[in-house]
Amino acid sequence: MSPTLVKDNSAINTPLSPEGIPMRSIFPTYDTSKPLSQQQYQPMHLPPQTVPRQAVSKAPYSPEASKTNPAPAPSASASASLPLLWDAANGQETKGCLRTFNLPLHRPIPAPSKSKSPFSSSSSASSSDATTITFGPSPKDSFYSITHTRSTSTSTSTPLPTGLPVSQIALNRHDPHVPYAVPVTNLSLATTAPSFCPGGADVLLTHIQPKLAALLALDVAAQTPEACALAQVDPNAESAQAAQMAERAVQGAWEREGCALVYYPRGGGAVGAGGQGSYAIRHPRLGVFPIEVRGDVSSLFAAEKPVASEVVSGAGQFPFPKAAAVGGSINVLHPMSTRAVPTRLATLDVGGRVENLMLDVAQMMQLDSLYAIDVCVSAIMGVAVAEQRRKEALTFAPPPGVATQEDKADEGKSKRWFGARKEKKSKGEKRGKNKGKGKMSDIEAATTGREDGDELPTLTKGLLQTLFIGFGAVVWILGVGVKVVAGMVVAGSMLAKKM
Repeated sequence: MSPTLVKDNSAINTPLSPEGIPMRSIFPTYDTSKPLSQQQYQPMHLPPQTVPRQAVSKAPYSPEASKTNPAPAPSASASASLPLLWDAANGQETKGCLRTFNLPLHRPIPAPSKSKSPFSSSSSASSSDATTITFGPSPKDSFYSITHTRSTSTSTSTPLPTGLPVSQIALNRHDPHVPYAVPVTNLSLATTAPSFCPGGADVLLTHIQPKLAALLALDVAAQTPEACALAQVDPNAESAQAAQMAERAVQGAWEREGCALVYYPRGGGAVGAGGQGSYAIRHPRLGVFPIEVRGDVSSLFAAEKPVASEVVSGAGQFPFPKAAAVGGSINVLHPMSTRAVPTRLATLDVGGRVENLMLDVAQMMQLDSLYAIDVCVSAIMGVAVAEQRRKEALTFAPPPGVATQEDKADEGKSKRWFGARKEKKSKGEKRGKNKGKGKMSDIEAATTGREDGDELPTLTKGLLQTLFIGFGAVVWILGVGVKVVAGMVVAGSMLAKKM
């Protein structure tokens, strides 16, 4: 036997008795020999009630909802900066630096009753249907004013069908130097079905034709040699030749600067629209400006700003804090925008905590168009009205109503004249077989198709009763005749067998 490698005095060789091993358990053991205050299982040191903030090294990961700071609202542009925006919107060179302008939205005010302007549309609407909103540093110091009216199309010069409900949008721009408003555009949007995409095709909603482009074209045409020669003969420009010259100038301006507001049924025109419908501006020279719509923007021309609802618990005693009002935004993107980096030229936030119109003038002035600012603002207003129209059109047809007494009477008359003969025959046979089991009134009601409570004339009742009795008599006579003939045949056959 080999010698062990463990020393004699090692603790490994020391045997341990089972009685000396203390029992360790996670469950407390009650010692009956000691009072309750001296039990060993109770904690010896009480934990502190609160932990000092200095002893906590980890930052809080979920701050309280009441202490959460919302995103700062964009600062409104000052009134002193509006002349710079005015010059940029007119396509003029500005002396100051171009930047982003923020124009707060001011809710509808009663539409003023003024005389009809030569720039107004041919359709007329009552003032009670008109709603006006403004954008500017204050309601009294506005830069844009938009009037929305609902009327009926009566002009034959527009592509809209005559008699169709139309939404008219009149956009005016206010001069910050003098109290004067310049008409910018007039849009006409037909009130159609909730789906703008019959057959999946793109739909033209309206044309955006800047009025300033037409005025500038007329000024340029008036300086041509042809116009100067015509002015010597027709100084008041009342001849047909002068009218044709002005019409050609305006038509050329609209061909260069006129745009089309288009609806795409499957997001073909908006960056990041996916499979949802979207809008776009088609410019004859600059291409397609995608329009991105997020959230609900149908409350732009509402009488009041949407308020947030207060959620109450089931017991009705612990209401939760009011959430921010659910709104949306309309973004006009640059024609060269990509899905990864969209460049927003103009943005309208409506219905939320902040209602504001943002104009990136620095980006729009780089485009080869003098009226890009007015066109973008007009397109945003058109999209807002179109979305409002789509939301209003999402209704279902009511269930079919219950037939009136007049309808029932007409139905009974038709049955009485066209189906009485067939029903009389079937009911007469049943009455002949089951005589005495039914009532005459039930047969008449089934025959004529009348409802309970309707009474037939006495003459009609007599004729029907005579007809039923006669038909029953004929059936009975035929039955007796068949039996007599059968008996004679049987008797003749038996007599023939005996012979």
